[in-house]
Amino acid sequence: MAFNLLKEYPDLLELDYMNERDRNESLRKIFSRDFEKHENKFRGNIIRPIPSKKDKMELLFKHLTTRKIHGRNDRKRAYDRDRAVRLHWVRPHIEENIPDELHIFSVEQKVGSSYSVRTYIYNRKEQYVVILEPFRKTDDYYLITAYYLE
Repeated sequence: MAFNLLKEYPDLLELDYMNERDRNESLRKIFSRDFEKHENKFRGNIIRPIPSKKDKMELLFKHLTTRKIHGRNDRKRAYDRDRAVRLHWVRPHIEENIPDELHIFSVEQKVGSSYSVRTYIYNRKEQYVVILEPFRKTDDYYLITAYYLE
């Protein structure tokens, strides 16, 4: 499992042969390295986890490794292999430290009952997107999610 800590973009993590416990342990180590023990910045601005009344880092981990089950109103999420095998891609995209061309743009969109500007870091070659939202009180950002486009 420690070999996944050695993986770099654009390699994918090796998770398919692992049972659920080992897979989660491997993903947690990468998440800890890239998000809990490392301060991420996008263009000089600090990246923060999604605001939540619960454990913010746990919520961020779920958003980066699971997807919402379509057709369900209860906000249940399920393991998403495509997100999980690319967990270690988030940080180099935020830092704009990859050789592929990134398209970075912001869009005002309705989020819940209000409007918010979201910034998208889109890698056309790898069909991968990272979504950030500006922090309301400072120039920092929330990391909302990241995923592979199918």
